[in-house]
Amino acid sequence: MFLMLLACVTPQPTAELDDAEQRWAEAGITDYTYTLTWQCFCPEGGTPSAVEVQGGEVVGSTPELPEASTVEGLFDTVRSAIESDPDAFDVSYDAVLGYPTMLDVDPMANAMDEEYGFEAKDLTESSP
Repeated sequence: MFLMLLACVTPQPTAELDDAEQRWAEAGITDYTYTLTWQCFCPEGGTPSAVEVQGGEVVGSTPELPEASTVEGLFDTVRSAIESDPDAFDVSYDAVLGYPTMLDVDPMANAMDEEYGFEAKDLTESSP
């Protein structure tokens, strides 16, 4: 009975995502920098990269990161992860601006090397 009640009051991942996206949209930030660390079994995995976004478009990352993305792109990654119905999923969002700060996905519990995710932090609005 307790578990059933808990399931009713725990927000669904898509509802949390929708709320976070709304907070980000309301902030109206289009020019910013942030630190993105992509977690995967890939050459770029684990290396923090400073991502610069101007006018809602990625204009560069240092060091260069193929997975560099806007915050909207991070939301897309989170939504895709939710829709893929992974075996394990964890996400967190910035309490004020709503941007995703962490994603950890394990698509198949008994498989190796397919886990992925990211950490996004230190988002700072910049001048256009």
